[in-house]
Amino acid sequence: MKTLWEKHWPQIVALLVASTLMIWAVGCPAKTQSPLDPTRKLTAEELSAELNNLVTIYEIRGEQLAQQERLRKLILENALLIAQTQTVNPFGIVTGLLAFYGAGSAVNSTRKVIKSKVAPTKTT
Repeated sequence: MKTLWEKHWPQIVALLVASTLMIWAVGCPAKTQSPLDPTRKLTAEELSAELNNLVTIYEIRGEQLAQQERLRKLILENALLIAQTQTVNPFGIVTGLLAFYGAGSAVNSTRKVIKSKVAPTKTT
């Protein structure tokens, strides 16, 4: 009488190979290198979160540039007004000082927003 292995060895080998492939396919998610840190491997969800963080940072930095341009324009307008009229406009000076204060507080709040929105993702 033949043993179970001798009788059904092709089916047993096929079952072991198929089981191993199924465990590998289900248990190991696909990973790729992070564009920011090539030493880290990311899943699709982690890569999407990293992209969203980058988009948020670029939007915030774009708004910072727009604020700086508005401040530069305000300072230039006040300087031209002083040069043209040879008088100092107190309202313009107060507006300029408030703009400097607003720019400083915007930078500070932007730093807080970036720290709160961009949390480092940990991979296993």
